Amino acid sequence: MSIEVYTKAGPNEGTYIAYIYYDLKFYDYDKPLPGLRSYYVCTKEGGSFYINEDYELGESERRYMREVQVQDDVIDLNNKVAAGFNDMVNGDRVLVDFLIELREEIEKNVGETLARVEGTEQIASGEGDAEESLEEDETPDDESAYSETVVTEVKTTDVVNIRTSDSETADKLGKAAVGDTFKLLETRGNGWSKVEYNGGEAYIKSDFLDPSETEVRDLASSEEAAGEETPAEPTDNNETTASAATTGTVTVKENVRIRSGASETSEKLATAYAGDKLEVIMKQADGWTKIKYKGKTAYVKSDYVE
Repeated sequence: MSIEVYTKAGPNEGTYIAYIYYDLKFYDYDKPLPGLRSYYVCTKEGGSFYINEDYELGESERRYMREVQVQDDVIDLNNKVAAGFNDMVNGDRVLVDFLIELREEIEKNVGETLARVEGTEQIASGEGDAEESLEEDETPDDESAYSETVVTEVKTTDVVNIRTSDSETADKLGKAAVGDTFKLLETRGNGWSKVEYNGGEAYIKSDFLDPSETEVRDLASSEEAAGEETPAEPTDNNETTASAATTGTVTVKENVRIRSGASETSEKLATAYAGDKLEVIMKQADGWTKIKYKGKTAYVKSDYVE
């Protein structure tokens, strides 16, 4: 295994931040992948070093750590790992399939674990008792059941780069100072947020953003609006009807499975790769996007297309 260690001075005397670059080997894939981890290293009385995983950092120490994260040499180190990983993904379809399978397995296991924990908490609190359940004809008094709070504006918690896309290797558009505010356009699952910047769009790491403005939206009215459909004009041409239902195309953000139904257990039809264009029929409220694939209806997870 190839291991490289890169160190930076820590927030206190005798402490260091160690960045470990290594080759990561998965059981079901025969090529090593580049990886990077950081550790907080402290000095013992005798002069030896140890990794301190139990120490709780103070606010000034956490601020120092965040400042180190956006220093050019640390960013370059992260870019090295990201670029190496991306090069392997772009040149190896077997790796792409392996990573998709791994991601789906993780999502499945996490979902099952959360469901079990939620069920246990409900039983412990008595929420699962039938006597306390609402009757079918009862309407809950809690207005929050019909509304959701959406973050519309964010502010930066530290000095951070503003980039052209959601990647450490993307071009820098500028730097945000602590407390700068931005209109939030989208929060992505890969750790980046799309914001409005200088009349256009830009990206900032979500770790350096906090909500600064929220908006309560009425779910009931949104669902009614979504449910309103304009009846199609009758026609004898099936192809014309299908075309009228189509709303354009979506671009694949991350490699994703194309499935026969809107479920993780549905048949796998193919793999869509980052940058591919898919003909979209409808984005569904259940997290799936209905598409046309080889003349048939198929589905992809909405989180991975835009």
